[in-house]
Amino acid sequence: MVSKKAKTIDEIDAAVQYKVPVTPDNIFFTDLSKARGSFKESRLLKSLKLNAKKPYRMVGDPENKKLIFLAGMYGSGKTSELKRIAQEIENPESYLCITCSLDTDLDMNNIDFVDILIFMAEGLLKRMEQKKIRINTDIIDSLNSWFTERIKETNRVAEHSAKIETEISAGASLLSLIKIIGSLKNAFAYNTSYAEKARVVFRDNFSDLKDKFNEFIGETVLKIQSKKIAKDILFIIDGIEKVQTAKLREKIIKKDGLRIKAIKTNMLITMPIELHHQVSNLRAIEPEIIRFPFIKLMDKRTGEPITENIEILKEYVYKRVDKSLFENEDLVKDIILTSGGSPRELLRIIKTMGVELDPEATVLNRQAFNDAVKYLGNLYATGITQEEFDLINKVVNSKGEIPFSKTLQGLLSRVIIMEYNDGTYKKVNPIIEASAIYKKYVN
Repeated sequence: MVSKKAKTIDEIDAAVQYKVPVTPDNIFFTDLSKARGSFKESRLLKSLKLNAKKPYRMVGDPENKKLIFLAGMYGSGKTSELKRIAQEIENPESYLCITCSLDTDLDMNNIDFVDILIFMAEGLLKRMEQKKIRINTDIIDSLNSWFTERIKETNRVAEHSAKIETEISAGASLLSLIKIIGSLKNAFAYNTSYAEKARVVFRDNFSDLKDKFNEFIGETVLKIQSKKIAKDILFIIDGIEKVQTAKLREKIIKKDGLRIKAIKTNMLITMPIELHHQVSNLRAIEPEIIRFPFIKLMDKRTGEPITENIEILKEYVYKRVDKSLFENEDLVKDIILTSGGSPRELLRIIKTMGVELDPEATVLNRQAFNDAVKYLGNLYATGITQEEFDLINKVVNSKGEIPFSKTLQGLLSRVIIMEYNDGTYKKVNPIIEASAIYKKYVN
């Protein structure tokens, strides 16, 4: 990603790429944590057994492994914040962080917890190689042999063209294990037929896989402690909310919950917002759940704009697009309010304004804003059913205080309804309010 502040109209599109998360050292990065209402980063740090002040250090029992779900809506900025948190907490008195960004390496249309576990193993192995840590050769040899046998077992039932070569596993070395697990991960991501057969094999042998992975993690923790690299390992598993279907998302979090719990390590997992409402179904795995809300822009009680949060988002905008490229500051404020406090929606509006802008214009103007919101509103409203419009009416007339339902789940996952604070405050995405069909069916 090229990170260059837009100083001309032609540079805006590259500067507002809303699908690309940024790291704390990127010029576009803005710390939005102070604008997130009830979300308290200190709570997350304490849940991770860390003190709440820099430099972070572990204050809890390392044997007490933590499973934390960070629940937030699509486009709320979780990925960028997690990148910052991972960078800040990694030190010899804290964690070695292994970030697994599912949407960059796995097939989000066809994904299983087995795929994620393989991805986690690859990530840990690569960090060990990077840190030049020597792992007990008996453990590496055992893992190598075990994965080789499972691949051979899958190859016997797979189509010839889909088979994975197993000769690469010869010899007990970290590099050979990285290679074989990388081949497996790629097969899961790019070969649906092989993936389905391999998952059956790995699930049938999950008890062995779990034991071997836990042994490897335990050995790794001892090594990083002895070399004063970190006190423990934290896997950050990001992107489950981007898995394409609600059924797949539910399967990973709920149906495979006990398998997640069986891995004896610390995990911070992003959680689809609709599953947060089904928290009672997760009691068997006893996770901690922390909400990561959109930025609240309007006071629920008074209906007045929250000035300090708007100012933070202005900073967010001006880091990417020079202030001189907007017609005036009132326009920027209206763009922010129409985003509903979603960083992704905010960048999407600006990007669409650039498309709608008259070729002769030299700044983003009110007409381009109106045209962009109209276009996006009609696009988002396409496919809303009568049942969903009935629920949207209830959201509007109850000031957002409605119980959870399957219909609401669908509206949340598509960001037609937006949630704030602890989830009790719901609001229609302001972009959709501009659509003709919304004005016809909502009153």
